[in-house]
Amino acid sequence: MSRKYFNILLLFIIMITEVTCKSFTVVIDTTESMDDEINIIKANIGEVVRNLNNKSTVSDYILVPFNDPDVGTALITRTADDFICSLTTLTTSGGKDCPENSLAGIEHALRVSDPESTIYVFTDAYPKNYGNMPSVLDLCTNKYSQVHIILTGVCYMSARNSAGRLDLYYEVARACGGVVLQFESAHNLRQAFSYINELNRNAWNEVIVHDNIRGQNQINFLLNRYSKDAMVVVYGGTVQLQIQDEKGLIVTLDRIIDTRNVQMFRIEPKQGKYCMFIRTHEVVSVTLYIKSDLVFCFGFSPKYPKSLEETSTRPMAGRSNYILISVVDTKIRLVSLEMKCGNMTTVISFEYTTNERYYTSRAFVDPNRLCRITAKGEDENSQGFIGATKLLKPQEQVSNISALKPTVVIIDPEYTLFDFGTDVSLTCKIKGHPEPVVKWEDDDGHLHPSELILLELPSTYISYVTITNITRNTTVFCRAENTEGSSETSLHVYINKTFTFDIVQTPSDITIEYGEEDTVFCEVSAYPEATTKWYHNNSEIVSSQNLQLIPDDNAMVIKNMTLDYTGDYKCVVENVANKKEFDFVINISGLESPQIEINTREIVLRPGDSAELNCRILKGNPAPLITWQHKSADEFASDELPEDSIIVGNKLKILSIKKEHEGIYRCTAVNLKGESSAEVTLKVQFAPVIKDDVIYPQTVPVKEGDNVELPCDVTASPEAVVRWEMSQDDVIIPLDQRHVTDDQNTHRFTALWRDSGHYHCIAENALGTAKKTILVNVLVAPYIETPQSKTLTVRSGSTVKLACNVLYGNPAPSLKWKFINKDSTSRILRNNRTSSLTLNNVNKLNEGSYMCIVDNALGSDRIKYQLKVE
Repeated sequence: MSRKYFNILLLFIIMITEVTCKSFTVVIDTTESMDDEINIIKANIGEVVRNLNNKSTVSDYILVPFNDPDVGTALITRTADDFICSLTTLTTSGGKDCPENSLAGIEHALRVSDPESTIYVFTDAYPKNYGNMPSVLDLCTNKYSQVHIILTGVCYMSARNSAGRLDLYYEVARACGGVVLQFESAHNLRQAFSYINELNRNAWNEVIVHDNIRGQNQINFLLNRYSKDAMVVVYGGTVQLQIQDEKGLIVTLDRIIDTRNVQMFRIEPKQGKYCMFIRTHEVVSVTLYIKSDLVFCFGFSPKYPKSLEETSTRPMAGRSNYILISVVDTKIRLVSLEMKCGNMTTVISFEYTTNERYYTSRAFVDPNRLCRITAKGEDENSQGFIGATKLLKPQEQVSNISALKPTVVIIDPEYTLFDFGTDVSLTCKIKGHPEPVVKWEDDDGHLHPSELILLELPSTYISYVTITNITRNTTVFCRAENTEGSSETSLHVYINKTFTFDIVQTPSDITIEYGEEDTVFCEVSAYPEATTKWYHNNSEIVSSQNLQLIPDDNAMVIKNMTLDYTGDYKCVVENVANKKEFDFVINISGLESPQIEINTREIVLRPGDSAELNCRILKGNPAPLITWQHKSADEFASDELPEDSIIVGNKLKILSIKKEHEGIYRCTAVNLKGESSAEVTLKVQFAPVIKDDVIYPQTVPVKEGDNVELPCDVTASPEAVVRWEMSQDDVIIPLDQRHVTDDQNTHRFTALWRDSGHYHCIAENALGTAKKTILVNVLVAPYIETPQSKTLTVRSGSTVKLACNVLYGNPAPSLKWKFINKDSTSRILRNNRTSSLTLNNVNKLNEGSYMCIVDNALGSDRIKYQLKVE
């Protein structure tokens, strides 16, 4: 079993935050067998890249498609949305068999991606073209990129092709600090995105890989006090896994992925020693991810630095650089320092400094190689800690530099109090172009020799000065000047002599009445002169118009007391020799919660009237703020009142009442102490209004026997009296007992043929009347009245009138007479004329059958006469 550390980007220089830009790269097999996988990738990758889009460390998003045998052109996009769009255009073709040209795709992705990038490979095939393998491994080593291989399914040897070599994927994962996630089918592929999201969630400081695990194994690992997150990934086969803490208790694992070949757990990062027990019948790999807080910080300078403020985050190329290593905890001591450039690792010697937090070293930085410096340390309990620089990208020459007026900052020394007659070394950082002239001068106008070096390209400099044999308190100025202007800053230097720190007056707890003014004093008599800072609720106070700091009087003045100025205060008085803190509390008095009233609970008005609602303040200090709200139905509107409503002082005026003004009006009074509210109900009387029903038509066709419902939605104040009437040809027809009206004013009846007509809903109150008319059209089949006799015998030469009385039928039926001769021949005598048929001067030729036929869309009817002529 081998063990490998892959230390991902860990630490940042304290004074300058520099983010390394990386690529998020996806390599996808686009052969036809990947159809399902690519659809799943398209559906799930969006959440991953949009989460990454919020991280400034991602410089670009890269898609590398590969097929058999070619590798496609890399699609490089700058935003997550553009990347998702490029992914949607991906299609599959060819290459259904194993193996595929995946190693060439991985090699191309490593070449086009930035250093320290993360590359995810999606394929369902084992690799071929093993000649790419050395190049892939070399690129991983020298570019410090991670490669994670996500494989679906299993490849088998066919008559035409070999299965490929799965072991090469594991070799790539080991060399590139990644894992191989093998899923049995595309169905499980969605779980891979849980792994990707977990991996992207943190910048994992330490990745520990254990390979070739088989049988029963025990892996020990440590989480220190800086460990903030931990995760375990087991891949390559089925395992039984259990983690125990140093007390032998089983640790609860948060399971993220659990398939036959891949298991992923999150561990609660509690400090301590842990033992991982693994049992498996297959050969698996275990990767432990740990996220820790900052342990070591690094800085670079051409000159020996005394603090990180005198260093740069990036070294000078092609030369030896001083390295300053800072530990965040003085209980941690540096044990070893290494520089790794590709496959070459060099041990770097280091020295202790007078400051127990700092160590120094020197190293040459090759401008043509990517390198990283790793520091290892131990605490008093021999607990190990590890930290590393980012990839060391040396400073580069800049062309077309803009002119820049100098800015000057003196780097504060560790002490500003020096012994009489000693040498004082000071440092000043300057930015400016062209290179400024820097001079150090004391308050007597004496110039001191100094040294200026270039710290950062193109225009950041460090100036060093040593003032020899200092014997008095002085102010030292660092001045810089170039063609764009000049700048200066100063530092007070004190000589050690007898100190004093006498307390004159201190603040105590006070109560100030609302709106009043008061003063608090905090004074000491000290040498060297002490500085005074004031704090309110742990935040330093900055003098303002209402809260004034008066240094000459050692006083803090509250000009106008409000609730904002209550709380815990602190006065801190300090010089180089002593420091005192005085706590006190300021309370407020004179506050009173508001109380209001409205002189009536209900107002009844008619349209056109005006209204004035008065919200009277009974008490409240400070004077409360009055607001009005209107509740028309269910909720109070937060900031809107009905049209034509205006607020004048504490009053709400409505110039012309409309129906929409009806509702509850709430007046609310608020001040610093609390709030109070009162309500008044405004009712508006109005003539009846019948709502138009866009669903129910104004003309209602029904069939005889249908149940008819005629709605009438009436609103009125006061309530209207509602009735229904029916008219035919403008004549009011009484309604029989079939017709009923419910309490919702809906009129109901079962339709008969005689119920066709205009139905009127009439609503009345004292303010007016409203009317709604619905035409009901009852559709019935025609019906002919049966004659008294259907057989007629008449004399020759007489006149015969045959009646066809249609009693009803809607829509109006058509009518025709048909004559059927004795020999069964027939003919139509009349069509759509009057209902009766008249035969003049009949003879034997008129003998036969006469039939009246009527019909409409709902049916037909007929009667038949038999005519005999003598």
